[in-house]
Amino acid sequence: MKLLSNIDKKILALFTALFLWYYVDSLSTMKKEYYGKIIYKNLPSNYIIIKKPSRLKYQVQINQYYSKNINIHPEITFEVNLNTARLGTNLLKVKMKSRSEIPGFMRINSPTDRIKIAIDRKIAKKIPVKPAINNELAPNYRVQSLFVSPSHLVVVGPNSMLLDLEELKTEEIETLNPG
Repeated sequence: MKLLSNIDKKILALFTALFLWYYVDSLSTMKKEYYGKIIYKNLPSNYIIIKKPSRLKYQVQINQYYSKNINIHPEITFEVNLNTARLGTNLLKVKMKSRSEIPGFMRINSPTDRIKIAIDRKIAKKIPVKPAINNELAPNYRVQSLFVSPSHLVVVGPNSMLLDLEELKTEEIETLNPG
């Protein structure tokens, strides 16, 4: 009879103990890091990106009971919309995109929801080409004239890099003793 006394409290204590055991046990997770590709969209035509990350780290978190599935993760890509980007350094929002459905037992965490990119104005500049000469001629010989075709190139790129560029040099052209 003593065993059956306070049976309702004993059953409640048993259910509470089972629930707490299940809760603590379910907190045991495995984590693995992966990298996803970043896709940039809607860049205005007069801008060019001069500094950007090409991939972003994310973490797959899975319950210990599904640990055999840790290597079977959905393909994750990240998308950055550049339509609000301005000249200079920008801190832009990243959206996670999955190409397949993420299983319920799997959580995907990204350490950041913003990335830093640098944007500059895109320009086209006509720049002369200058040959680089490695002269190994005898003292009584000289190079009278040397022409490069084309003599000028149009280079398209960031304003900050092309502004001070005055000439393009070729690879070394070797001149040897004639005859």
